[in-house]
Amino acid sequence: MTKPTPIRRRVARPSNAHGTTLIEVLVAALLLAIGLLSMAGIQASAVRLTKEAEFKSTAVEISSAFGEYLKANVGGVGAYTVNSGAFAIDPEAQDIPGDCNGAGLACTPAEIAAEDLARVQELARTRLPSGQIVSNVVLGAAGQSDSIDFWVMWLPPESRSGEANVDNQITSRCPPNYDTAGLDVQCQYFRIVP
Repeated sequence: MTKPTPIRRRVARPSNAHGTTLIEVLVAALLLAIGLLSMAGIQASAVRLTKEAEFKSTAVEISSAFGEYLKANVGGVGAYTVNSGAFAIDPEAQDIPGDCNGAGLACTPAEIAAEDLARVQELARTRLPSGQIVSNVVLGAAGQSDSIDFWVMWLPPESRSGEANVDNQITSRCPPNYDTAGLDVQCQYFRIVP
């Protein structure tokens, strides 16, 4: 009789491992997810900051238009005061008189100033979210020109949804003693000398 042949078993031998384990794959997926979430946060911040820069640029354009109106009506500088005293979330449209728009029309400097202010208020209202303006005449001392303290104000869209912007430097640029009703109103201040 012949002897049965023993069955050979394969024994796992340590060798150079090829491939990855499940734990390594999970760690890599976790790191990838953290990286992607960070990128999404950076993207959201970039969009918000771009919008803020756009609003500030628009405020500069509005103040420039206001300055041009002032230079064209130097005799009426004292009439360029507008201050509602409180911020309105949805400001009403301005009726622009239009009586001083043509050549040869006899308008007083105060009438020209009223029309100019209505134009600038409407420009702020249509170009900025809840856009408004405040201007105060600062009388110059003897021998000095009068100047105008001018603020362009707006309410950022994220403030309407309840998310507050904590940039107190922007809010502190609002007109003194002006009621912002606890809203996160952003203000840009300009001093204009016609």
